[in-house]
Amino acid sequence: MIEKWSTPENKYSHENKKLKEHIDEVKSKMREFLDFYQFGEEYCEIADFLAEYHDYGKLHKNWEIGKKNVGHSHYSYEYLLEKNISFKDELIDPILKFLILKHHSLISRKIGENLGKRKIEVNGKEWFVEIVFDVLTKDKLERSINYFYRNNKEKLINIVDVFGLFKIADIFSAEGDIHIKFEEPILSLIHI
Repeated sequence: MIEKWSTPENKYSHENKKLKEHIDEVKSKMREFLDFYQFGEEYCEIADFLAEYHDYGKLHKNWEIGKKNVGHSHYSYEYLLEKNISFKDELIDPILKFLILKHHSLISRKIGENLGKRKIEVNGKEWFVEIVFDVLTKDKLERSINYFYRNNKEKLINIVDVFGLFKIADIFSAEGDIHIKFEEPILSLIHI
C-alpha cells in the first residue's frame, strides 16, 4: 500500500532537488534577507514556518514533478491540518496557514475557483478546499487580521513583508539562483 505522505528527504520538489534541500535553501536565503532588512527573531520564526511547510503538499502521493493540474498548496494545507501543525502564536497561525495555502495564488481573502474546487481529505472524507477553509480557518483569519489592524498594524505589515521575501527566496531556490544577494545601494551626489 502506498503511504499518503512521503518525507522531505526522499521526495523531489524540483528537478534534481529534494524537498529537504529546497526547504533548507529557502530558510537560508530568508535569514539573509531578514538580516539585511534587520527583522527580529520573531520574524525569522515566521519565515522558518513558511519555508518549512509551504511545499509539504509535494509530499502527497498524488503529487509528482511534471504532473499537470495537480497543484500542491492545497495538500500543504491538508498536511498542516492532518498533522495538527500550528505556529506557536495562535493569532499568527491562521495568517500563515492562509499564506501557505495561497503561496502560488493572488493574495485575496477569497479562495479562488481553481484552488477552492481542489479536494483535500479531512477526517477520512474528501472536501473542497474552499469549504474546509471556510469552516476551519476563515473566521480565525478574519479575527487575526482585524486584531492586528486595530492593535498592531506594523506587525501585520511586517508579516506580509516577510511573506514577500519568502516568495522571492522560494523562486530563487526553485530556479537554482540561490547565490543572489541584496546589497546596500550606492548613493552618489551629482552636482549640476
